[in-house]
Amino acid sequence: MQIKTCFLVLTLALSLTESVAGARPPVKVNRGSSSAPAAKGTAANTAYLARLRGKLLNNWNVPNGKNRVILSTVLNADGSAGDISLSSTPKNADAEIAGSEAFAKSQPLEVLPGGGQAKLILTFESSADPHGDSSSNVYTQIVPVPTAKASTPATEVQPAK
Repeated sequence: MQIKTCFLVLTLALSLTESVAGARPPVKVNRGSSSAPAAKGTAANTAYLARLRGKLLNNWNVPNGKNRVILSTVLNADGSAGDISLSSTPKNADAEIAGSEAFAKSQPLEVLPGGGQAKLILTFESSADPHGDSSSNVYTQIVPVPTAKASTPATEVQPAK
């Protein structure tokens, strides 16, 4: 079991890093689907995020400079996104546009594992200069959005006569 765990950790670490030359690791595509609900950190979510990360990396034009852009959105069960927000450190409109365009080009998103709604947080980090030295990475995270329980309708109390 320890060997399998070490191999899995090494495989995930390799898939999360890129060489300085900008080569992107291959992304394994899992075409199977599960109808069972997926909790945070499950294999279904991990596979979903790996496929999404691969799309984002292929669609991202890394801007010059040292940038960190955070894009967050609410995902619906069908993979549609809404309430998108962007921020960058340091503030850089070009970097925000590059992250936003990568996300837009990666549409449509797959159906969310387990259904329901989730908050998707994407962090685009890059360092690039005009001389060709660069590094980049996209970090992905799914945060489940709790579903609101239906409240029972209030009963009207009739005054005593």
